[in-house]
Amino acid sequence: MSNKRSVVWLILSALPFILTLLGTSPATNAKTLFISGATKGYLAPCGCTKPMSGGIRRRTTLINQLKKPGDFVLELGPFAGPLGRQSEIKAETQAQALQQMGTDAFTLTKQDLQLGTGVIETYTRISEATLIDDTTFLTTPDWIIATDTNSEDQADTIAIARSLIRQSNGKTPILVTQANEESAEEIARALPELSLIIYASSSNPTGVAKRVGKTWIASAGDQGKYVLTFTFTNSGFESPTVFDLGPDITDNPTVSRQYSQYLDRLKAEKLVERMPKPQDDHYAGSDACMSCHTTEHQIWTDSKHSQAWATLEADGHDSDPDCVSCHSVGIDSTRGFLVKERTPHLTDVGCESCHGAGYNHIQAPEKVKMPTVGKNSCTPCHNLAHSPNFDFEQYWEKIKH
Repeated sequence: MSNKRSVVWLILSALPFILTLLGTSPATNAKTLFISGATKGYLAPCGCTKPMSGGIRRRTTLINQLKKPGDFVLELGPFAGPLGRQSEIKAETQAQALQQMGTDAFTLTKQDLQLGTGVIETYTRISEATLIDDTTFLTTPDWIIATDTNSEDQADTIAIARSLIRQSNGKTPILVTQANEESAEEIARALPELSLIIYASSSNPTGVAKRVGKTWIASAGDQGKYVLTFTFTNSGFESPTVFDLGPDITDNPTVSRQYSQYLDRLKAEKLVERMPKPQDDHYAGSDACMSCHTTEHQIWTDSKHSQAWATLEADGHDSDPDCVSCHSVGIDSTRGFLVKERTPHLTDVGCESCHGAGYNHIQAPEKVKMPTVGKNSCTPCHNLAHSPNFDFEQYWEKIKH
């Protein structure tokens, strides 16, 4: 499968040169609109199911290889993850990557606005891209682009789209909305003057673009996993192409260095130690279970769960709060994982990651019983974002005990 994707990638990269040699190169006025984003704080592929897609390092490589003079790169919001210091550092790192890929503009969502004016101003300055929101439309030689940052409902979005059409003055109107596909279709039917509507979706965007009348509606996917491209000619937008940012695309060296600096900042600011701990459950560590549960402990020792912390260290993510929570035990408790140096017995995905805090059970095993657990204990970490191909029955066979 990987070899096939590599061949497709090489053909797509070489296609413009082949067409030129054959004398059938695209019209000189053809431009490409690159659309990606909805990063939501996912600067790199995350998860234990391979292959994983996405990441600012791969995205920079792809766009810089395909982009030609006159093309336009549009970054979609939300760029931010949950509120907090890590999201602020992520925003700066992502902005550096946008500058490297020559991003022309980015759209804001309500989620981004929660980070505050200072973060957004820094993001704009570092990325060198133009901000688009529901009051600031962007006009290019060919298009006028708007988004529905503060819309409360479809009526608000349609009002913004009507304003966009009124201000188009012969330029091609493009609407970016946080609405779903169904709403995008309704907007296209209500306002056929729109040429392109980009809607929000967490699904793979391959093959889902469609036309409603003369209006294209499409999604660029979620978490920065894909790049959507539209070729634009005198006849308007042509059928789009979707690029999956899989492992066949190499990491951009400059953005890789910037990403390493991001990880260094997380470590320097000790963000793992600063994570909130609303619980006080007492965790004992997997080795404390061994004397009574010898067979089960050996099964755990032979599993990848027992190597979970080592995978973080190998990737340099052992100081990343986003990752540590699923690779340690009891991160939410004052008597759970703190940092490796202070609580080395609570690294990895341990017995208590699924069964819950066990210290009280160890002290009085007959009095304090451990609960029976199942699939629900897996899904906090093996979720759609991190393990899109997770199958409980299949995975359970590897650790059955």
